[in-house]
Amino acid sequence: MTQQTLFDIPVEQTHPKFDGRTYEEKLDSPRLTKQLERVREYMIGIFPAWKSVYEISVALKELYGENFPTQSVSARLRDLRKKKFGSYVVDHKRREGKEHNGIWEYLVYRS
Repeated sequence: MTQQTLFDIPVEQTHPKFDGRTYEEKLDSPRLTKQLERVREYMIGIFPAWKSVYEISVALKELYGENFPTQSVSARLRDLRKKKFGSYVVDHKRREGKEHNGIWEYLVYRS
């Protein structure tokens, strides 16, 4: 029997509850849950590689054939930090080099 780690627990098993003024559970929960799962799985899978929100968005589109807007990827990275979504560590840093001015990179892992 294989022991399950915290990385292996699907988001839907943690029963996350999204919220917000414009949130409608019936319309938004399946989409946001899928986005959260896919961002998390991708970032954990590439650890310890640092990626920008844009790079994550492009990689997810290539993997799943669906659009992952950068704003959504950014929001899901913020969600991953929340206790109700797993309390992941989401580190960020500025990408080095003047040609990358203003680009931030992210790394997701369990503490």
